[in-house]
Amino acid sequence: MKIRRGDTWDFVGQAQLKEFNGALADLSACSIKSEVRACPSGKLLAKATCEWIDASAQTFSHKIDDTSHWPIGAAMLDIVIVNSDGREISSDVALIDVVGRVTL
Repeated sequence: MKIRRGDTWDFVGQAQLKEFNGALADLSACSIKSEVRACPSGKLLAKATCEWIDASAQTFSHKIDDTSHWPIGAAMLDIVIVNSDGREISSDVALIDVVGRVTL
């Protein structure tokens, strides 16, 4: 993934959690959260606003309004789904290439 520092981060994603029978799990009782951290320091850059678009289809929005303070270089994020019992399931870590932009 790549983002230009200062741009709004806004994307739609889809989880792939399945029941034992192979059907997509209904995540309507679950919450979703995500953070972006600098690599390799782990310094928190942003907490994303994550919301289910359709929990039964496992589609969600992931938005960060202000990336202007992000350092140029590598960052990382993951998505964490929290069930009603407080158990958490984390996605793989995605790497983000933060690059500069010309127009400020």
